[in-house]
Amino acid sequence: MLRLAAFAACLMLVLPAGAAPKVSFQPPAGKWRASTDGAGNTTFHLKKKAHIVLHAPEPSPEDAAAFKQGLEQSPPADLSNPGEVQLFTSPDGRAVVALDGTAEEAQPTRRCWVFHRGQRVLVELTARDDAEFKRAEAGFMGVVASIKVVLGPAATPQITASQGPDFSPAGATGVGSGPAASAASTVASTLHFAVPTGWTRTDVANAVWLSAPGTAAGTTYVLLTPAERLSGDFGAWFQHRLVPPPGMEILSRGEVQHVAGPRGGEVIRQRLTVRVRGEKHEQLAVAEHRGAAAVLVALDAPSPEELTAHQPVFRALLAGLAIDPALAAVAPSSGAAVGAFPSLDGAGWSLTRSNPTWRSYRPPTGACTLAVSQVTPARDALDSLNTMRRSMGFTEAIRAESMALPGGAQVLRVVDPDSPNSFSNPVETAVLSSNGKQVFFVLRAPNPSALRATQREFERLLGLVHL
Repeated sequence: MLRLAAFAACLMLVLPAGAAPKVSFQPPAGKWRASTDGAGNTTFHLKKKAHIVLHAPEPSPEDAAAFKQGLEQSPPADLSNPGEVQLFTSPDGRAVVALDGTAEEAQPTRRCWVFHRGQRVLVELTARDDAEFKRAEAGFMGVVASIKVVLGPAATPQITASQGPDFSPAGATGVGSGPAASAASTVASTLHFAVPTGWTRTDVANAVWLSAPGTAAGTTYVLLTPAERLSGDFGAWFQHRLVPPPGMEILSRGEVQHVAGPRGGEVIRQRLTVRVRGEKHEQLAVAEHRGAAAVLVALDAPSPEELTAHQPVFRALLAGLAIDPALAAVAPSSGAAVGAFPSLDGAGWSLTRSNPTWRSYRPPTGACTLAVSQVTPARDALDSLNTMRRSMGFTEAIRAESMALPGGAQVLRVVDPDSPNSFSNPVETAVLSSNGKQVFFVLRAPNPSALRATQREFERLLGLVHL
């Protein structure tokens, strides 16, 4: 999402190594006290508020991707409320698997496993509460991003400058089936821009943070993320990028504004109020779609007044922002491509969950939920509809209702009043066909009256879909 732990570039201490693998790392900045036990584990204490444990390296029998998969299937038993397991890779061959959760006594915890040169290094952050976790997060991520495994005899200890980590999501894909620029895409490789006078640039993960002058790091800043190739729908891509990750809550969303881009293309803007581990922030998210590429940039401030005060500089930065021509050169697709998700923009439905094949939405009002499939090649609509119903356990033959939309698309839909399994009761299943493509919609409701109250909004949404 839009919140990462910003931290300033500082010095990295390279520890001496013997024959056994050792770890070079960047100690956390601030009043952390360090201690090392006989097993080679280093612990940093911040009074009684938080601590970081850097474990000694151990041989890894599997790579980061396989480890991530195993962690998803069997989360640590001592970690409750586990979040999404995330995998990041670096161009120099390092990888990080990260997992947030809650330790005993309800303490927020993050565990990161760093994979490098056949070794695995576990780093843990545990804090007294969410507020202390947020304060310690920057120092912790600085440690994680700087870790490297040193094999064999090393040179004498030395201090070298660290310009920040360079990790990007492994196997990342753009929304709408469009691939990202590459697995190691960074802001530097996909965007061109000028740092505003007086602002401080920090490269964190594969993003760039620009901190406003006169403010503490991470207080008021602009976050730039790498541009991505985009072959699907821009509005759906924007909604997907704003789905909050674990630890973040979106308190309010402003109107989604669509305007023409300064150099052609399209721009989407939305104002957000978010809470991250108890800390409230105001954000202005701006996405631009140019050619075959899209980019998301955000201005983040601790108050509405600060957000307003820094918008002139933010607008000037956006005016000079350029996507790499090679990334944007591919001609954009028209409509929703096969394998993409259809755009539901403009109907007021909120994206709540997403996986590679389905997305879930919440209507503007009411208690229903809507699942939407990817776009697939069209085949017999009635057979497709009944196949989908059977996959959900509905075997009774029910006459399907046909509906023609103004744009020429055709909709077949069925309402099953009694759910045979765990799905909500009742369920409306629909297939929309147009231009040789089709997409499925599954509307679930807690009761018949809730379904009836939502059907008009659902029909309006169907009329906005273009394949």
